[in-house]
Amino acid sequence: MGSLLHFEFKKPVPGIYSVQLFTQTGQLIHAEEIELNEKNQLVSIKVPSVTDGTYFIRMRNKKTEKEYPEKIVIE
Repeated sequence: MGSLLHFEFKKPVPGIYSVQLFTQTGQLIHAEEIELNEKNQLVSIKVPSVTDGTYFIRMRNKKTEKEYPEKIVIE
């Protein structure tokens, strides 16, 4: 099965983003693309079943190549 991760963006830079989820050791466990518009937006992505722990998410705007890394805890 899998889990849903929810993200809320307030006034995002519009565009297509690459979203990647990594383990603490840097192993890529999920990747997908999402599209954001100019309005506040709630986005959900389905990720594979993972054990509880700390993970890293990296979003990258495909046009500007600006990256937005975040550390997340899955319980």
